[in-house]
Amino acid sequence: MPIHPSALLGLSELEGAIYLAILAGGEVTQSDIAKTTGRNRTSLYRPIRALLAQDLIRKIPRGKRIFYAPSDPNKLLSSASQKLATLESLLPTLVSAYQHAGSTPTISVREGPASIYQALYEVCERAHYLKSFASPANFLGVLSRKQANELVRLMEQREMTVTTITSSTPENLHAVRTFRSPALSWRAMPQGINFPIEVTFSYQTTLIISWSHQFVVTIESSDITEFVEAVYDFMWHHARSTPHSTGRRRRR
Repeated sequence: MPIHPSALLGLSELEGAIYLAILAGGEVTQSDIAKTTGRNRTSLYRPIRALLAQDLIRKIPRGKRIFYAPSDPNKLLSSASQKLATLESLLPTLVSAYQHAGSTPTISVREGPASIYQALYEVCERAHYLKSFASPANFLGVLSRKQANELVRLMEQREMTVTTITSSTPENLHAVRTFRSPALSWRAMPQGINFPIEVTFSYQTTLIISWSHQFVVTIESSDITEFVEAVYDFMWHHARSTPHSTGRRRRR
């Protein structure tokens, strides 16, 4: 799949199209942007907010109308350079994890909601931190409320640090509200990026969970976990905090 040029600058395809529309127009309204990009106005709110947050564009109120104008283009290049530097700093870790595969990983497969719950419980029993790419809506759709509460209670009792990157679906953001715990912190990916499976890991254990097919693959390998964690930490750095992220942060 070809890479859209805007991705090389750290922007999504839509963010890039909006930025170019504003850059070409000088000062434009949201209606102008919608006409130029061929998108409806509703779909523009989130990417425009993202561009404002990155200080790549600025808002100009004029009476009852709002205009948008580009900031100094050098800010876009600076933002892209910072993201590239972050990725480059991770490359040695990624290469090292790949080149030093170490011992053969131990892999097991278990099926059913009870097995998924047991695998998660076992990891929580021996870990002090947990990281995951997860869908809390799918979690609540398969496991019982009692099982979910038991896992959260165990995390709190062991004073674990649990961070989760989730997709920005309404169902997931609603489910985040039900997991209000000092042990939990959440961040969300931009809309459109969804996780068909869950990946949860800590130390040398990586769990790959399919909620739709209800099975869990357990991989015991510190090298694989190190590789996954490097990718996760990069994504966590660039993901957005959810509006209901209430977990306190602790150093592990």
